[in-house]
Amino acid sequence: MNLFKKIIGEELLEKSDNTKTENFNKDGDNYIEKLTPEEKKQLEQLRKKMIDEETSQVEEIFSSCNNKYRIAKTHSVLLKDWEKTKKETEERLKNNVLPPGTSFNFSKAMINMGDEVIEYKLSMIRMLFESTFNESIYNYLGSDGKTKSIFNLFN
Repeated sequence: MNLFKKIIGEELLEKSDNTKTENFNKDGDNYIEKLTPEEKKQLEQLRKKMIDEETSQVEEIFSSCNNKYRIAKTHSVLLKDWEKTKKETEERLKNNVLPPGTSFNFSKAMINMGDEVIEYKLSMIRMLFESTFNESIYNYLGSDGKTKSIFNLFN
């Protein structure tokens, strides 16, 4: 965590603590209100654990790599992987195939939370990239945050 405090201060880290599960209802249905108290508690614990793990992964990326192309590629792969995972998970939900012991509302809340957590992780990567290399990561990525066709770097 020292790397983040040194480069971007406490602001982004505090944002993760202030992001509560109530914010994970992106598509208008209030899945959180439909959860049992036990599911709400479990979701909040998972959210905190996911943010802690993703923060550690980003710190590791920047402490072990100073290659801006590799970091941009990592951003691209993380975004593509999440989009694929989200699509597959939503398809399973649509077909009423739920993970064992979970409700539809819990599963939907998890997907929405995953969106928030991955956006948090990617925003950390973008901020640290700019702080470290004094340029935008989008110089190496397309506007979609995935690939840029210059020299077919990531295609």
